[in-house]
Amino acid sequence: MPQVTVLIVDDAAVIRQLARDLLERRGYTVVAEADCAATALTLAASLLPDAVLLMTADPQLGHYAMLEQSRARGLVAKADLAGTDLGASWPAP
Repeated sequence: MPQVTVLIVDDAAVIRQLARDLLERRGYTVVAEADCAATALTLAASLLPDAVLLMTADPQLGHYAMLEQSRARGLVAKADLAGTDLGASWPAP
């Protein structure tokens, strides 16, 4: 079965590491991490990951409205990452 590849985007290194650990334990392959949008766009264009994990600390500040206007399949609040079923939005590993 092919590995599902993921790009993690967050400005905090500790959050990126926690997300990496969690994703890898769930069977995903983290291909890269980015700390800003510019880096994320460059990495996404060159690596073509199956999924991009972009987290927010406060999903109440209009992020859901932006989500509806994008091609994103879901929004994960940092506090909810451990309990989120990513397979519901992404390909399962």
